Amino acid sequence: MFLFVYGTLKMGQVNHHLLNGDFVSKAKISGFDLYNIGSFPGIYPGSGEVEGEIYKVNKKTIQFLDWFEIGYKREKIVIDDQNVFVYVLFKPRGMKCKQWPK
Repeated sequence: MFLFVYGTLKMGQVNHHLLNGDFVSKAKISGFDLYNIGSFPGIYPGSGEVEGEIYKVNKKTIQFLDWFEIGYKREKIVIDDQNVFVYVLFKPRGMKCKQWPK
């Protein structure tokens, strides 16, 4: 399974240690806006682009993140012809931004 991360799960961020997976590549997704919710970000469908990282993860990691990512839903997107999961806000909140952290 592949997972796109864009916030605290990215390399060098506070929750990266929770991401039990192998780095695949950096990536950018279109069709989502990035929101600054204070100490963490969120994305929601929109007209923007979001930069992040792709990791190969196992089912146990996805199950843990489903529990951990309260306020988000896991969705399947396609990046370079590959199905990838991403955590998306249930509804937009916070301030729309171009980059997190600033």
